[in-house]
Amino acid sequence: QSVEFIRAHATGNGNGGRARGDISIYGQESNHTTWRLARMNLAIRGIEGQIAYGDSFHNDRHPDLRGDYILANPPFNVIEKWIPILFAILHVVLGIVIILSLAGISA
Repeated sequence: QSVEFIRAHATGNGNGGRARGDISIYGQESNHTTWRLARMNLAIRGIEGQIAYGDSFHNDRHPDLRGDYILANPPFNVIEKWIPILFAILHVVLGIVIILSLAGISA
């Protein structure tokens, strides 16, 4: 799916008809195994990306990033151990809104 996303982005399909050849991949993962898998996933597809290792709640490695597309998979199974689940959901949603560019889309 990542290769299809990049192709669609470059041709204008799936991004409102605005073809753009430039794409940047950023991410952050707190689980070491998942972080390594994410980096490997990009590498075997020939996609360059900056996937940082660490907890984005306590140490955001991309604090000034604004993105046109954001895909988030909140770690609710970890969060609910130390904060109520409703606060966790609000925190994730607000984080996405802050990072999202004015014309951006999140999922």
